[in-house]
Amino acid sequence: MYFHIFLAFLLFLLNTKKDMVKLHQILSLKYLGFTLEYIKDKIFSLDSTEEVAKILENQSMIIKK
Repeated sequence: MYFHIFLAFLLFLLNTKKDMVKLHQILSLKYLGFTLEYIKDKIFSLDSTEEVAKILENQSMIIKK
């Protein structure tokens, strides 16, 4: 619970679309039971549509496992 409050606070401070997408990724993977260390290694920058597509594909493969 405190983790979600902390991330929401960070989002409030940063408040960009990229940050909201990253926060959503973190929360989704954390909800699925992944550790923060694992999540840290799986989060990519979101500077291009190709990177976003790669992230979504990776997350889809993770969920299917």
